[in-house]
Amino acid sequence: MEPEHQLNFVNSIQQSESSSSWLPGALLDADALDFTLTSAIAKWAQLPPIPSIPSLTDAGAFLTPTSTQTAELPADIVKRKWFRRLTNPEDMPAPQNNSGRDLAADENYRTGLSQRLQPSMHNEALPSAEQLNLFANQFFTRFHPLLPIVHAPAFRPTTENSLLFISICSVGSLFVGSLHAVAQGSQLFERLNKANLASWESDLARSCSDAWSMVQAAIIGQTFAILSGRPKDLILAGVLHGTVMAWAREADRNALSLPSAPRDLDLDEASLDDQWSRWIDREQRLRVKIALNNHDAELASLLHHEPICKHRLPQNPHLASDALFTAPTAVRWARVYKLTTNPPSPRMSNTYLDNILPSDAADSKFAAYGLLESISAHVSEARRSNTLDDQEVGRLSNMLMWWWRRYSTQSTFQNEDDDPLAVQTLWHSTYIAIYADLDLLERASGRDGSLPCKPATLSCVPSRAH
Repeated sequence: MEPEHQLNFVNSIQQSESSSSWLPGALLDADALDFTLTSAIAKWAQLPPIPSIPSLTDAGAFLTPTSTQTAELPADIVKRKWFRRLTNPEDMPAPQNNSGRDLAADENYRTGLSQRLQPSMHNEALPSAEQLNLFANQFFTRFHPLLPIVHAPAFRPTTENSLLFISICSVGSLFVGSLHAVAQGSQLFERLNKANLASWESDLARSCSDAWSMVQAAIIGQTFAILSGRPKDLILAGVLHGTVMAWAREADRNALSLPSAPRDLDLDEASLDDQWSRWIDREQRLRVKIALNNHDAELASLLHHEPICKHRLPQNPHLASDALFTAPTAVRWARVYKLTTNPPSPRMSNTYLDNILPSDAADSKFAAYGLLESISAHVSEARRSNTLDDQEVGRLSNMLMWWWRRYSTQSTFQNEDDDPLAVQTLWHSTYIAIYADLDLLERASGRDGSLPCKPATLSCVPSRAH
């Protein structure tokens, strides 16, 4: 049987550009999607106004503003251009310094509060259906293998998962190769955040599918924020990370317990479709947990803080193989399922790590990647808590070497062209983080400008090298 490496329901990009629908038989109503977003946002007092979409040639909207000063120190230039450096809008009024002791609020102060709390409605139209189709195609053909938390063969845009579809389109816009498309994706991302914050309570209360659809939309939105290249988006991803984790925890608490994987499949067509549907639900929920762990590790590494999750390695979810998750039909899924559920042959445990680390992630690139991200989170936790002593360094190094021996020899990682997750790069960067304080290195490079560092902030575990 040939492995299913390609999603057969997704048309090529050229075909999608001439089609009014990116899925066969699915009619995409952009006006209905726009109404869904606007209705959700209208119920909530929004964040400050979002800027309108810049023109195709307005590259300044996505670049850090440059200073007009000519005598800047090199470290200050580095600080201003740092990838997570927030800048004040030029039209931001200077704060008034009231030196008086009058604590009473007058009518002018009350009026200002009312204006600040008043929702600002921005009803910019969504991109056309053709553009949304193109963005969705780009997501599934170019990005989905990197974040496979949506079961692509079974996904269809509906009213219930409209926010998930918008989130998919926002990330897909990053791969079109157009500045205007990126601007449209940024606007979709900002409207999506407002809609999610407006509707999370009702989504969690409605149904399990609505709740998990919202969580998937939020995770993909967080991914856009990390990848967009805009400092405010990256910081926002860090701010909302705990919120998304809380949503996922609440959705999991209110949902039915995860159905067990079926042992014997009923090949009756109706029954098989039902078994496939329940299996998809189970697999997506497991992948959401790994995606949250991955974001937790990435944000901790990028922003140099401790991870929020515990990253208990023995409890990492066990995912299905890539071939099983991408099976396009229930019949093909059943065929692959029977081939992949044979009991494994007994294997002697060589090290204690075989007993505490998952050993069945080789058939799923995403599972192996998630395990490596969790090891990276352990490195961040040890460094931030000042427990990175010789014993901990040895333990973390052994984990990485165990991972390398177990997974790097797999056929899925031997070919660079077949490694979309760049796990070898992640492995080496994690190993570097054990022996080098990258936070200190960034400060030495000028991240915080020319101001002298406080001695207390420079304390770190001495670097080690073999």
